[in-house]
Amino acid sequence: MKKLIAQFAILSLLAVPALSLAEAVSTAPEATVSEASEAPADVLTGSVVSFDAENGSFLILTQTHGEVLVHFEPDVLSVDKLYPGLDVTVHTNGVMTMSLPGQVNALAVEVTFTEGTFAGFDEADRMLVETENGLHAFVFSEDGVRVDGLAALVEGAQVQVFHDAASTRSIPPQSAATIVRVLTADAQG
Repeated sequence: MKKLIAQFAILSLLAVPALSLAEAVSTAPEATVSEASEAPADVLTGSVVSFDAENGSFLILTQTHGEVLVHFEPDVLSVDKLYPGLDVTVHTNGVMTMSLPGQVNALAVEVTFTEGTFAGFDEADRMLVETENGLHAFVFSEDGVRVDGLAALVEGAQVQVFHDAASTRSIPPQSAATIVRVLTADAQG
């Protein structure tokens, strides 16, 4: 009889954990599976270091990921809008290679610029540009700003000013310029 009780005790010790495990599995809630409508988008903001128009790519320096190589299609970005030092915002599908530098494919690239007629400088040394929406003032950092075609920068010249997306609500509105590109040197009037 002692043998029978010992065998029963051993079997009960083995059976109780197995039964509780089976019970835990059967009472676990079932996870629902749903399909995402599209992949999550990711945004990178940085400064253009260099670009390769032939291969459709440019290198940006970001604060979060360091240098990132951005590949783009011609319909995403016009190459004439890229300059070293230009601030850009790149929208990606969130996938980045684990190479150095990391590489992404651009879904969209935002470059903020204003085109208009150079109207001179005001008393605060702000560059004034007459646009189709009125006058716009551009301020420069202490380090200055890069001007492509400086010799051709005369009043009346058509210019393209790349600048921060933020603008004051003053009249005229003010933005921080990063690059000025002289399109034509034809003085008007």
